[in-house]
Amino acid sequence: MIKMIEDLIEPYYIDLEMKGLSKATVRGYISEISSFLSYLDKEKITPKFENVSGAVVAQYLDQLRSKGYANATIAKKANWLKYFFAYCVNKGVISSNPVKRRMIPKVIHITPEYLTDDEINALLKAADAETNPYRTRDKALILLMLNMVIRPREAVCLNWNDIDFANNTIMIIRKKTPGIKVVPMNEELKKALLDHREASLPKGQEALFQNKYGQRLQTVSVNRIMRETARKAGIEKKVSWFTLRRAPMWQRMKRESNPHDMQKFLINEHNTFITTAFNNLCLDGQEHIKENQEA
Repeated sequence: MIKMIEDLIEPYYIDLEMKGLSKATVRGYISEISSFLSYLDKEKITPKFENVSGAVVAQYLDQLRSKGYANATIAKKANWLKYFFAYCVNKGVISSNPVKRRMIPKVIHITPEYLTDDEINALLKAADAETNPYRTRDKALILLMLNMVIRPREAVCLNWNDIDFANNTIMIIRKKTPGIKVVPMNEELKKALLDHREASLPKGQEALFQNKYGQRLQTVSVNRIMRETARKAGIEKKVSWFTLRRAPMWQRMKRESNPHDMQKFLINEHNTFITTAFNNLCLDGQEHIKENQEA
């Protein structure tokens, strides 16, 4: 019978990988268990499951607080421990989870920024107004980020053969959660990509987006392009790829009066769900719907 915590770390690691979580996420989960084990060692507590009570976990979280950790960090670490012990309960190693909900500090979230319709139009106009050779590249990149709910690393890895103009689809190789997803593209994005292909030099290049040296665009360049274009558009918000990623949520919210429909859309169609963004967009969206109804 398994008694020691470390005996379940490797099986838990394999279980996390089999769920398709990113390597970074898996490392975070495992590193938190290591931190907890270090705490037990420091407190001269034998790392056996029978020695880990709710009181021990509460003391561990209290010492994190005394070290100056923010509530958001403590909540994240507590949840990582909770997931591990839930796995242990599932495996029949322990009867109950020592990490209780009441132990996890509540976190006040800041409303995430997103672009309005006018700001999106201003951003695209600013990209169109560019006179440099990368005008078509930057506009196509911005439209891609607006429409695809795609990460910068996934965008810069795209090749021309990933674009199916005949069927209006783009094949995206997911990086955070490994896998391939084929997503539809609208006519505006298709036209921008065709314009970019027409202007792209040299002919026959593999990478969809290249820098001035003819090399594949770097991930860090994506946010730089977003920031510079937003500045030229007169947008005062801090614009990044994540700001653009929230735009599809806002666009859908304006058409959906039911928040549960919005939640279903985010989970099923985009395979991503950001609770904070969803909650705040619901509030903003409901105000928008209310204004339209009153008008």
